[in-house]
Amino acid sequence: MVDQHLVNEKEHVHVIHKGDTRVPLAVTLKREKSNSVVDLTDLVVEFYMIDSNGTVKVARSDTGVAVDADPTTGKVTKTFLDADVDTAGDFFAYFVVTESGEDETFPVDTKRLVVQVQGD
Repeated sequence: MVDQHLVNEKEHVHVIHKGDTRVPLAVTLKREKSNSVVDLTDLVVEFYMIDSNGTVKVARSDTGVAVDADPTTGKVTKTFLDADVDTAGDFFAYFVVTESGEDETFPVDTKRLVVQVQGD
């Protein structure tokens, strides 16, 4: 079972070893002000990740992103590709939900969702 963490509620650090692609990042998307879970029914969910300098590590896309079988739960996972986790370091991750051409980014507060890739 994959742990679900609430994005926008508190900082979350997902620790993974360099090159590991088996354990996905799993979160529940919530709106910051209302604290309500995002209903992802018929919405596009994408993921991107940057390093501490703002350099893109994982370009925004839906590759490896899966919405829970019940999209009303707001639960999503990101399964990493080899290239996503080939460099050790701390990276800041974001999910972007798109509806009718309008984007909403989670977490709203930057640097709250951290993917920590451990080196050898």
